[in-house]
Amino acid sequence: TILERLQDPDVTTLEIEGLLCADVLLCEKILRMVNCAANCVGREINSVRQAIMFLGLRQIRTLTELAIVGSISGRPPELYELSIHRARFCQRIAEITGLESPAVHFTVGLLSAIDALLDSPMATIVSELGLSQNIGDALLRTNQDSDCAKSLSTITAIEKGDWATAHELFPNMPSELYGESLVWAEERTQLLCA
Repeated sequence: TILERLQDPDVTTLEIEGLLCADVLLCEKILRMVNCAANCVGREINSVRQAIMFLGLRQIRTLTELAIVGSISGRPPELYELSIHRARFCQRIAEITGLESPAVHFTVGLLSAIDALLDSPMATIVSELGLSQNIGDALLRTNQDSDCAKSLSTITAIEKGDWATAHELFPNMPSELYGESLVWAEERTQLLCA
């Protein structure tokens, strides 16, 4: 799957370009999102290759994951926003605290509500997507000691108003992180649901 290939650290720019170009709807959504950013600097992006060169591989991976989740139709926008908010929060907590692979934390957060989006059990989705063990364990909550599970548990604790647990998991978490991530998610949700 595209998600599986995006997680491979050895995936090449050429391979990502090929994967995106093979899915017309996904390609269109990504180009639309990239052009929103490019218009701010007076550029127009007309191809996936230009988009990759403009944003870089890491950002294209992020946009592709967002576009894949956003392509699930028929669900309330709040579910997309929840997924995107969790993704950004998990990524930022990993960056701020120096955890490995913030992009993997982003994916965990993004897929954390995929069971509600697809109306299917999480275990089934995890096995069908062929995700890494680390991501699968975090989503299925089978290894609560992993860094990815901790970042996801932190955002879900905050959603429940359980700040004590959140600060237990990450004592040095900036207090503004939740709100900043929410603003970021609201902006991306508008692009995806447009």
